[in-house]
Amino acid sequence: MMDAPPRKGRKVSSDIYKVLVGDLAFSTVPTTIMGVTLVLICLVVGGIEGEWFLLAIACGSVLGMTGKLTIMARQRRLIRKETVTFFQARLFATQHFMATQLTAICVAGTSWWIFVYCSNEWHMLAAALLFAYGSGVVGRLSVLPMLAIPALVVATVPGIITCAMDNDIPHRLSSLIFVVFLLGSFETVRHLHRRAVRHITMELDMATLARKDSLTGLLNRLGFREALRSRSVRPSDRLVIHCLDLDGFKAVNDQLGHAAGDDLLVQVAHRIRTLSDDIVVGRLGGDEFAILQTGLTRPQDASALASRIVEALSQPFVLDGRAVSISCSLGFAVDRAGNADFDIMLRDADAASYTVKRAGGGAAMASQPRP
Repeated sequence: MMDAPPRKGRKVSSDIYKVLVGDLAFSTVPTTIMGVTLVLICLVVGGIEGEWFLLAIACGSVLGMTGKLTIMARQRRLIRKETVTFFQARLFATQHFMATQLTAICVAGTSWWIFVYCSNEWHMLAAALLFAYGSGVVGRLSVLPMLAIPALVVATVPGIITCAMDNDIPHRLSSLIFVVFLLGSFETVRHLHRRAVRHITMELDMATLARKDSLTGLLNRLGFREALRSRSVRPSDRLVIHCLDLDGFKAVNDQLGHAAGDDLLVQVAHRIRTLSDDIVVGRLGGDEFAILQTGLTRPQDASALASRIVEALSQPFVLDGRAVSISCSLGFAVDRAGNADFDIMLRDADAASYTVKRAGGGAAMASQPRP
């Protein structure tokens, strides 16, 4: 079920937070446009009016723009190469915050200086700068209010105060309009943030459902294959894939009903999952399960786990208040991680399980592992 929309003050999960921060890595175009625009305004007004302070701000604007672009480039490289951790996401968010605040300070300094020291014909340019920057922040940074709202406040408050201190009606009216739009932008930021969280939550839930078996909570066939390929092990480590299906499952369904059959599958999944910390368990469909075993110190460990699985599943299950006994047929394939072809191992283990079933059940190795 999709999470409820985030309420005010409610923290988002670490997975959602990582996605939100990751979205900041793809704002190169608006960042460049804002940075170049701010630099041009400072150079033009500073050059014509002889205001060297604006030329200094232009340098700060270049620093803020290049800093943000550098952060985004590093962030995109990391996203392409590996999964970003929560700590890395927080570090990137902090860096974005600092670079954003530098740009906001430059915007504030530029508008304040123009309002105070430049002639009235330049004031419209300062107002346009504030509105342009504010709309850019709302459009691109609203995914993280902790970036957007401080930037809006820092950039606009000096200009609002300066306009309010003027004695003429147009400037005071402009100040009032700034205040109204600033307060409205806060609500827009919160609204867009909530929408982003809802959409990301839905995407993460759908991705989880696509890879998880809804009945047992185990990986499904797609999720298990992805787990095989993403498992981080050394090339010299031995891997084992176990495939099994239940003997007597159809009889349980026929005699006790499908609800009891579902309960049996859930209990089977739980028993397998608790046998070891070094296994990944998947339900491939029906009463067929697959187990990836890692962390082997001896080849015999594969046979030992297979025997434990067979023994665990031979113990009675309580279904509808009745003790029910079943068995399983298990085959497994062993290979070194550097040599492993997971599709072939899965196929061989599955074939071995059917060979065992025809022989009456138990466990058997598909073939001798390569040295």
